[in-house]
Amino acid sequence: MKNLKRIDEAVGSLEERRVAADRLLKDVVKGSTSAVEGIKLSKEMAQAFLDWQRMSTYGKKFGKLPFNMLFTAAFNWGLDRYIGKDKKIKDEYKELKAKAKEMSKLQKESEDLNESTAKNVLKDAINALTKTFAGKKLDKAYVKDYLESMERMAKKSPREFVKDYMNFSNDDWIEDVEYNMANEKVNERRRSREPFTFTAKEVQDAADLVAKAISKLDKVKAEVHDMEYAEGEGASFEISMDGEKYDGGSYDVRPTGEVVNVAIGNSFPNAIYAKIGDKNINQIMKNIKKFESVEVNEAAPRMKTSKETEELERIKKLVVNARKGGMGNRYGKEFDKAKNKAVVALDNMISYSKIGS
Repeated sequence: MKNLKRIDEAVGSLEERRVAADRLLKDVVKGSTSAVEGIKLSKEMAQAFLDWQRMSTYGKKFGKLPFNMLFTAAFNWGLDRYIGKDKKIKDEYKELKAKAKEMSKLQKESEDLNESTAKNVLKDAINALTKTFAGKKLDKAYVKDYLESMERMAKKSPREFVKDYMNFSNDDWIEDVEYNMANEKVNERRRSREPFTFTAKEVQDAADLVAKAISKLDKVKAEVHDMEYAEGEGASFEISMDGEKYDGGSYDVRPTGEVVNVAIGNSFPNAIYAKIGDKNINQIMKNIKKFESVEVNEAAPRMKTSKETEELERIKKLVVNARKGGMGNRYGKEFDKAKNKAVVALDNMISYSKIGS
């Protein structure tokens, strides 16, 4: 069993970095190497493989397969007709054929083992989601669809399925269903929300107008930077002040066309500075004053968000929008939990940073 696992893992790692078999064989013929993926071949045997690829019906059809698959199949598909009559190469052919047979046997045993293990993992999932107290509380229709999806995955790629789910406990299966249900609800909300219909130019014009308003108000050079635009989805940008990035705020453009300064979202969740299509810079300046000025009494000075607070707001925005790379289900729950903790911690840091500003 230990040997089977090692060989199966070796085959998997090779498949991830294979190049065309004919190129590998040509390297042997040229004398650049004497082996292909660990299998020693003479120049004559490598040439026999190339001739078989080029001239036989099966070779032409399956010649682009990875070498390990080509090697184990070629002995059943007429390779012997291309080796010639030399005793030395015939002896080599016999040795390689025996090796190919053993490789096929081990691969088949490995596949059978993965299929058997995948079936047992599926049984664990069914038990966790339909027979435990917590599992019975889940949406039955969703659980049915989920288990059918798991079954398809297990049949399509038993090895990957076993690797991803073999160590799942009852709690893990239940949590995975709850996580997927929550994600689907979020995606449904995203799909049902109002579409973003504004052009990149319209967004740029609004951003430039906000920057001009800040320049006029604070007597600084305000510039738009880090503009992000996704057609049909949304847009965002930052504004610098006298070269200091983010000092002028971080902005999202809503599907309604409202330009919101999210950098002061903790204090003013609805800090709308402008709308797409606005032309009146004086009105935008009034909006900015309304959200960025805090009056303690009539004589109180105008207070601005500190650089430290705005930097924390910027970091929070990056964390909120962060997405996990790689396979969606692999450590997805762990990623989201860590992300939520980070957002809560940043909220606390932002609150503390404002004290005494």
